[in-house]
Amino acid sequence: MLFSSNRTGAVNFFRQSIDQTSADMLPLGTDPKTGACRLTPDGTEVLYLTLTGVNDPAAPVRIMRAAITGGPPRFLLQLPFLSNFQCSRSPANTCIVSQLEPKQFVLSRFDHVTGNISQLAAFDPSPTGWNWSLSPDGKLLALVKLSADDNRIRLLSVATGSSREITVKNWNGFAGVDWAADSRGMFVTSNPTGRVSTLLHVDLAGNAHKLWEVRSYFPTWAIPSRDGKYVAIPAPTIQSNVWTLENF
Repeated sequence: MLFSSNRTGAVNFFRQSIDQTSADMLPLGTDPKTGACRLTPDGTEVLYLTLTGVNDPAAPVRIMRAAITGGPPRFLLQLPFLSNFQCSRSPANTCIVSQLEPKQFVLSRFDHVTGNISQLAAFDPSPTGWNWSLSPDGKLLALVKLSADDNRIRLLSVATGSSREITVKNWNGFAGVDWAADSRGMFVTSNPTGRVSTLLHVDLAGNAHKLWEVRSYFPTWAIPSRDGKYVAIPAPTIQSNVWTLENF
């Protein structure tokens, strides 16, 4: 499993086997890192984000690449307002990047070897933002608006750019979406009140099945292993200290 952590005092990326209790930090240089750490379609390289301007949201963000077994990172591409990126799984060879620009939300395809990029689709910006996920077979993008009362998922064809919507029955307020390993359904987070985060499995007809629920404002999610046998689910905790003051 790959994950990000600030346990070293800065965001870095780590690798840990599911049968181990400790993780090893990937040697990816000292540049300020942010966001996701993704695998290329064939799983031989890791792609990750570095910042060019820590306090400037409009400063370009770089996508870097490095061998999963180790080695020096290499520059791939950079874009302003970059918000997320993701790749399909081999034999599909598709990578998508999103830009949350001030006047539009842009989705583009990019080549994970050359960095060449071409726009796929653009949408009006949502006041509360978007979340999306690329299916492992590289055929569909699932998009949700981060809205407390929206119960729709938009499915966008990577090949044609056409889209359709599915309505999730009896659920709304989606905060996240990730595809299942078989590309036949999605793991969707519902948290309309901000107090209870529910993880759903939603099929392509909009039927939802509750899998996990936690009383938290943190959105939950589930990312499947490539063989479909496991899912990684976050279990965030909050620590607080109570102080007693006397004679004040």
